[in-house]
Amino acid sequence: MEAITEIMASFREIKRAYYRIIQLDAERVGVTMQQLLVLYIISRQQQLGLRELADKLHLGTSTMSGVVDRLVKAGLLARRESEEDRRAIVIHLTDDGEETIKEALGEKSQLKKRMEKVMEIPHEELQAMLDVHQRILEILQAEGE
Repeated sequence: MEAITEIMASFREIKRAYYRIIQLDAERVGVTMQQLLVLYIISRQQQLGLRELADKLHLGTSTMSGVVDRLVKAGLLARRESEEDRRAIVIHLTDDGEETIKEALGEKSQLKKRMEKVMEIPHEELQAMLDVHQRILEILQAEGE
């Protein structure tokens, strides 16, 4: 059972370190960590609705609405009608939002620098780790056992 405790503690510490680094990049460009994550997701997938965005960050829609409202007020995001469904509202980056995400993940990005070092780990080792993590996740998410 001690190995399980160590594994779970390791997951927590990696997540904590990852978010600490994102926080550094967010502070450098004048946004919160959540706001930076929102900008990043939208930069990768334009035309997201509020519910889809909330699902991607595992947040409630009311929490996500507040984050988006603040980013709209700051001029980094804008809302508009969906091209596919005129009743739906989608969120997209403004020019200032695009500049903010480029600056956050540019040459001064601590996350980028550290992830480049992580990617120096041999591919086979990273894949083996991912495979084990996937097996653990499947076990933990199994229903009815």
